[in-house]
Amino acid sequence: MDKDQIQQFIYSIRRKSPLNLSNGVIDDGIDASFFGYYNSKNRYLFYEKMKRRMGNVSAIVVNLHGGGFVKGLTTRDRIYSSYLALNTATEVWNAEYSLAPELPFPAALEDAYDLIMMAKHEKEERHLPLFVIGHSAGGWLIAALSVLLKRKGLENPMNAVILDYPPLDFTRTFLERVFDSSDDSQVEFAKTVEIFTEAYYPSGDKADGILSPLLAKDDDLSNFPDVFISVGEKDTLYPENVKFAERLFSLGKNVRMKLYPESGHSFTTNRNGRFEEALKDHVGFINENIPSVEKKGVEKEAAQNSEFDIY
Repeated sequence: MDKDQIQQFIYSIRRKSPLNLSNGVIDDGIDASFFGYYNSKNRYLFYEKMKRRMGNVSAIVVNLHGGGFVKGLTTRDRIYSSYLALNTATEVWNAEYSLAPELPFPAALEDAYDLIMMAKHEKEERHLPLFVIGHSAGGWLIAALSVLLKRKGLENPMNAVILDYPPLDFTRTFLERVFDSSDDSQVEFAKTVEIFTEAYYPSGDKADGILSPLLAKDDDLSNFPDVFISVGEKDTLYPENVKFAERLFSLGKNVRMKLYPESGHSFTTNRNGRFEEALKDHVGFINENIPSVEKKGVEKEAAQNSEFDIY
């Protein structure tokens, strides 16, 4: 596809799933407010803060949506974020970032950097831990941002992160990632996302540790925070997610990983496969890592952060 064809394809995809910042079922127990800001590149962006009406806030959670770098916030992100806010003693920031093809790499990463620096300021002002969750492209942003922070010589302000089925190795095409060619959904997903990737990163060194965190140097990953990686067993990205978990564990990081049967890409926000199980695991991971979490009315699970488990 040439540039114009790629743009038309992406615009057709967007029409099927339009940007939606205000729809979605929000529980009556949630306070939600929209905020807009100009970042360092003079781009105006939105995020929505959500928290439980009753109880104190014990942490900040930033949620970075998926969408292959070309689609924005949807109703699904709002439902996911409100679930987290309702079941944790946290303030959830459901945030947008720049999209390709209008603003290709590194725009989204620049936006994520500014957002996390803003969250870092709040974290320090309010003396709260900071958690960041990223789905698909949003998960890549977290991994890439950790590498970027290390290269800038900056401390990583993220206390713990959840990587939800991120792409981590762009030296391989998505068609090369298909491990079950008899699964039509894998093949169609790969073809579509390959077009998204071309729009986001049309040229350059795809082996660089920022674009492909799986291939980053050990030193680039030395400030990676505690991490929970969730991925479906039908997802073409699951092998590289396993490799990344093993890589981080070999560097002495606190890593947890879970493979979800009968689940494909985007299952947590699309609410299919084992999404309910994954949502409870995400809530459990956040609550385990809050130093003084409110335990009443909050789901809890036993912490296993000192070990690397694939279960």
